Amino acid sequence: MPARTVHVSMGLGGGGFRNQHEQHCPDLGPACDSMEVTPYRHDLKIETADLSLSAQWGVARGVAVEALVPLRLNRQQITFRTLEGVPFTPDPPDFHHTNRTLTGLADPWLLVATGTQRGGWTLGARAGVSLPLGSTVENPFVLGEEGLPHEHVQMGSGTVQPIASLGLVRAFDGWAATAQVIARWGVWTNQDGYRAGDQMLGQIYASSSFGIPRTTLSLGPTLYGESTETWAGHVESEGNLGRTDLYAEARAAHAAAKLGVTLGGELRVPLWGRATGAQLDVPVSFRVFVARDFGEPTP
Repeated sequence: MPARTVHVSMGLGGGGFRNQHEQHCPDLGPACDSMEVTPYRHDLKIETADLSLSAQWGVARGVAVEALVPLRLNRQQITFRTLEGVPFTPDPPDFHHTNRTLTGLADPWLLVATGTQRGGWTLGARAGVSLPLGSTVENPFVLGEEGLPHEHVQMGSGTVQPIASLGLVRAFDGWAATAQVIARWGVWTNQDGYRAGDQMLGQIYASSSFGIPRTTLSLGPTLYGESTETWAGHVESEGNLGRTDLYAEARAAHAAAKLGVTLGGELRVPLWGRATGAQLDVPVSFRVFVARDFGEPTP
């Protein structure tokens, strides 16, 4: 990135998740010890959205500082049914899930980026940390064993997490090929005993304008992997128990000269997935963004 140039982007992304599973004793809590509790089915729907503001400041030729601040929404709707599919009201009341909407700041990212170009090749790298500013929760599995209401969704990890990425671009006549990988590691345990799993995202895609002025269209596969989270050093029976997912991803960006901004969007469609335990189904997800550069490059 040229020195003394600031690249600012605002994006909105989201998707919907669904999970259906049966709930039996002893997972229904302490009531199982004193009465007969009818097993039933959970039909859980979760909608998520992230509004993110990012900025990249070129501090020297080929070196930039990046910051990403996400605001997150998580909306949950739960329907209870008998094992035969009839709507059902649990007795005693279910303490695992409720209809609710959570909003808050997720963990911001702070990174240093560098890059170099040689002929038709461009190499870029970033390294930094996520900052523990997003809200966290008390151990939900301990609360569940006590029959108390609890929350599994957290806006943050509660600890600093290292982040690193590497990208390689090869330009050809009229198109370009890109390969990139980004990883975030859960290396520490927070004050409530939670340690996030490691996350890694790899992408390979081809880009071209297809003859459309000031436009870039991209298409390629995306592979996402996440290792198991732990609570107090233990792997629990649910939550993020590890998964691998393969997506097809399409992107489009257009430089709107009259507005002085770049408009774009991304669509990610799941192709294959493998998850440990009863986890949320992976949805089709999207992101739209608007970006603008400020300042002048150094001569």
